[in-house]
Amino acid sequence: MKIIKKSIFYFLEKITTKKQYQKILYLYSKHKQNKMFKNMSVEQRFSKVYNEHLWKDKNHQDKNFKFFSGSGSHEAKIINPYIRVVSEFLKTLNKPVVVDAGCGDFNVGINFIDLVSKYYAFDIFEDLIKLNKENFKFQNLIFEKKDIIKDFLPSADILFVRQVLQHLDNESIKKFMRNVENKYNFLIITEHMPDQTFTPNLDKISGGFMGNFSGVILDKNPFNINYITKKELLEVPAGQKKSDGVIKTFLYQLK
Repeated sequence: MKIIKKSIFYFLEKITTKKQYQKILYLYSKHKQNKMFKNMSVEQRFSKVYNEHLWKDKNHQDKNFKFFSGSGSHEAKIINPYIRVVSEFLKTLNKPVVVDAGCGDFNVGINFIDLVSKYYAFDIFEDLIKLNKENFKFQNLIFEKKDIIKDFLPSADILFVRQVLQHLDNESIKKFMRNVENKYNFLIITEHMPDQTFTPNLDKISGGFMGNFSGVILDKNPFNINYITKKELLEVPAGQKKSDGVIKTFLYQLK
């Protein structure tokens, strides 16, 4: 079956334009992910991702993480530049309060604890939050299990959203944006996207990933976030190949 499928895609690539072929791959990926997460709630989908180690890649098979948030939270070439630029920004604000919406295994967030007065770290997977509470104990750090789409999120100076929205469908992203509206002075958002011209905000399946076909850009349709200023803080390659795309971090001043 794999050989037949590979042959079909090889044939399609030969008879279609590059744009048409990308559309075929996008639709096929969406169908495959929809089948994988059929009839699951968002919480069940992310529980499946963590419990079945779906974000673990060949470069991190030997890492001793019970729950692993993916190479984007562990690869030095990706996270070290991010930690540097975000730390520099935090230092300009004199110990701000931050909310981390989708904190994952906290391999990145731990680097900012000394630069903030309070750090709220939220994730939808309860077992992950329990493990984080055991592994990271700081007086100014609060872990809570929350669905960032609908659960109450406290106001703060900064909202971190790091490679989270790329795993949510557009309707969920809209609900999230309504949930955080008028609560934060700054938004620091990081998303995986293609390293080429692309159509932003193509819809996807919650729990899945479409970073090689599209990317979430909140100031474009259908989200159109209101902001005062926008600045690109960082762009790094997502992998070894150009087709792996890039990971971009933007700073929005919201009020």
